[in-house]
Amino acid sequence: MNLERRLKTFIDVAVRFFERLTSEEAVVDSPSIDFGERELLDFTGVIRISGPADGLVYVTAPTAMIEALLRATGETDMRPRLLGDFVGEMANTISSNARKDFGPAFEVSVPKVIRRGEAFPYAFPPVAFVLPIQWRDFSCQIVIAVEEQQDGEF
Repeated sequence: MNLERRLKTFIDVAVRFFERLTSEEAVVDSPSIDFGERELLDFTGVIRISGPADGLVYVTAPTAMIEALLRATGETDMRPRLLGDFVGEMANTISSNARKDFGPAFEVSVPKVIRRGEAFPYAFPPVAFVLPIQWRDFSCQIVIAVEEQQDGEF
């Protein structure tokens, strides 16, 4: 599967996530390539990917956006633990739905949640694709840093 198709899969999954959750459209700005360490927002949900590809997919979002998404679902509890759980579930949902396109050998871990200021628990891959997501007046990012394994087809 070529790079353009891989990114389109994540873009389509992200747009569907917002539409299903809130009945509102999210806009994905042009993807960019990022090298090295990246700035994380208030909450980050990280998924390890393994199988024919290895690496990370993560969602990083500001507190205000996560709170607005939770309110859109009818949730009123805005404790930090729930905000972290939500961004972790967001990363899990996006990665798991992308797995449907990539095949059953594309394995996803349970999400690891990081708050701003905490150490990132993995080495930042040297190259990542950043998908900026706009919803209402908020912005978050989906970062895809996945490399194809020599014997795999991602």
